[in-house]
Amino acid sequence: MNYPMRLYTVESVEGPEWIAEFVDIFGCVGGGNTAQEALEDALINLEYYLEFAKERGEDIPQPSDYNECNGKIALRLPKSMHRRLVMKADEEGVSLNQLLVSYLAEMLGAKGKI
Repeated sequence: MNYPMRLYTVESVEGPEWIAEFVDIFGCVGGGNTAQEALEDALINLEYYLEFAKERGEDIPQPSDYNECNGKIALRLPKSMHRRLVMKADEEGVSLNQLLVSYLAEMLGAKGKI
């Protein structure tokens, strides 16, 4: 199975540490001083998890298919929030779509993990 993985760094006392995390399997992660070490550790842990789940007869989650994302979302907002966002977009001289994409990009960049 081809499970999607997040690969990122976190700061530790010894400096940056690489983390490889299988997003579909809670707690199935690996860590290391390099991205390669974290990936190898995560793959070992995935193998252990799959063996353990199979032995116990547990359901094994199917991998997520992030290729299904088409770039469109529908979003329901309170009318007051919608109004404030439209006003802010007008103030900035951009479309509401551009404003929201900008805000989301800013938030994702601030988190640094996605």
